[in-house]
Amino acid sequence: MGLCDTACCLSVLMSSSAEGSNVKVAKRVGLPLFNALIDYNSEKFESVVDRLLPLKYEITDGLLSGSRAQVKHFSL
Repeated sequence: MGLCDTACCLSVLMSSSAEGSNVKVAKRVGLPLFNALIDYNSEKFESVVDRLLPLKYEITDGLLSGSRAQVKHFSL
């Protein structure tokens, strides 16, 4: 999925009244991660850190599930 497709999906999630665990994760984690990727591509590295640092413990404390190797990337 390209960035434009991802942006469209996140936009729909953010504007909808949908609820559930996937929507919760998309709003709390997906959108900030996506924005951090855009900032990284624009070489706004300080903004990338500002966006990702608050998510570090939400990701490693179980909000997102995944293998230990996947979660370890966020705990560094």
